[in-house]
Amino acid sequence: MLSSGGATQYWAAPLSTSTHRRRSPVIACWLAIATASLAASIWIGDAPGVYYDEVIQAGTARNFIESTSRGRLPGATTVPLFGRPLPWMTQVYLGALKDQLLIPSFALFGATPVVLRTTTLSIALVGLLFAMLFAERLIGSGAAIAMGLLLATDPSFFFVARHDWGPFASGFMFRSAGLLFAIRFLVDGRLWTALLAGSAFGLGIYNKVDVVVCLAATVCAALAAAYAGGDALRARIRERRAGLVLFATALLVTAAPMIASLAEMGAVAQSLSRQDDSVEKLLAAWTTLDGTYFARLMAVGGRFERLFDPSDVGFGLFGVVALASAPTLVLLARRETREARGALVFVWVAFVLATIGMLVFPGASRIHHFLNVLPFPHLAVAAVLSVGWRTRHRLVRTTLAAVAALALVGSIVIDIRTAQLITTTGGRGWWSDALNAFAADPSLSAEDNLVSLDWGFHQSLSFLLPSDGPRLEEPFWGIRRIADRHGEWVRAGVSGDVYLVHAMNYDLMGYGNDFLAAIIALEDDSVSRQVHLDREGERVFWSVRIGRPHRLIYQPKRGFRVE
Repeated sequence: MLSSGGATQYWAAPLSTSTHRRRSPVIACWLAIATASLAASIWIGDAPGVYYDEVIQAGTARNFIESTSRGRLPGATTVPLFGRPLPWMTQVYLGALKDQLLIPSFALFGATPVVLRTTTLSIALVGLLFAMLFAERLIGSGAAIAMGLLLATDPSFFFVARHDWGPFASGFMFRSAGLLFAIRFLVDGRLWTALLAGSAFGLGIYNKVDVVVCLAATVCAALAAAYAGGDALRARIRERRAGLVLFATALLVTAAPMIASLAEMGAVAQSLSRQDDSVEKLLAAWTTLDGTYFARLMAVGGRFERLFDPSDVGFGLFGVVALASAPTLVLLARRETREARGALVFVWVAFVLATIGMLVFPGASRIHHFLNVLPFPHLAVAAVLSVGWRTRHRLVRTTLAAVAALALVGSIVIDIRTAQLITTTGGRGWWSDALNAFAADPSLSAEDNLVSLDWGFHQSLSFLLPSDGPRLEEPFWGIRRIADRHGEWVRAGVSGDVYLVHAMNYDLMGYGNDFLAAIIALEDDSVSRQVHLDREGERVFWSVRIGRPHRLIYQPKRGFRVE
């Protein structure tokens, strides 16, 4: 570990009690950060509206509490526990760990958007504590505090943690816990720390399979650090062979549900590998680092393919600083003792390899994929600040302080702009709170059927509506497939059916205009349609109520018609 007084050989000796006393500033800083983050989330309020992918796992957590199967995705699995459906796997590549973590909060405070977002942000903040304690063990308390401030104010971290999908928050918590317990095992050799480290990384893989990229980068970085860190570190690792076996065993056991899905994941990975998304990945990686990704996503109403259109969302400086920190670490490592060099090499290699790994991982083209690189970009910057500050050279210190301040202020400015966009619009498109308002409409009853003819409605309404509320259908997944196979797709409708389609800007499946044209052509007094607007007056979606039995027919060349 590096400290303000120089390099201490924690690679070769257990931590002293004085180090534990020095940790109090790190914990105090984390408490201040966590309080400020939760206060900022409360200030933003209940905006934006809930997002389809945001509530996929929240819905199954609520199902466990209410003993229902409402809104469960095809392919999702549960196991019985106390007569209730405990979520087990959400998709073949996505475990139900987040679902399970949400159950206590929902049981205590209710399944609401505010409880959901406060819980997921809190999970990420616990992960931040683990990451800061890891940084303190590896580099020092100053670096841990600097990393904590940079990471907590990073718009990509804060907003994705608040509106968690992917899921990011739970994955980050277990990755950070794995790093912390791994370094504790390396330092003190206690087997229980190896058990916890392996379990944490295994649960991270169970949470979502792409965490294997972070784990692989971490292992490679540890080997590089062992090579650079000298004989003492390599000897320490050799002495830990029994613990390494325990680590691997715990990892395999806790990751077992995901390992069981490997065969099915192979087919998914093969289909994703055919996609040429390299440009999208590079842009996503950059906008995640510079902090503008979430603001861009809000500006275009969730349409990822339009993410890079907005030009008025600003520009964050942290991305430049983070990229510059990697080669700087290489230069700094050459001047350090071998023990300190091992720590810096670890940070540099982990940052670089984790980034490259996500760029080549099939289908990893969104922000929740590239956030798997955390906490390494912020730790790299903090390491440069810590080592550079020890030079005691006034110009170096002034330059480092200015760069850190600019990166910090730049992130805070984007935080404020993004929060203002959210509160002003209530969310646009797929994030609009117009859907929340629709779900709260007292005219909806248990006799109604809400039929989603586009992506973005079903899971959100499953979460927002009471379990004894309107019935929900999501038939659009098979409309074209069935129509192509049999010549037409037919739905026998009843009185009280309410069809939902998005306005043109957010119509993913492309059924909206065609369906509305069929409704207009019907000229039936039992049919009513309503447009739902966001806070800026922009059309978000239409709801169409048909007040008598009918048939909705879709033919590939003729489109929709209603009989």
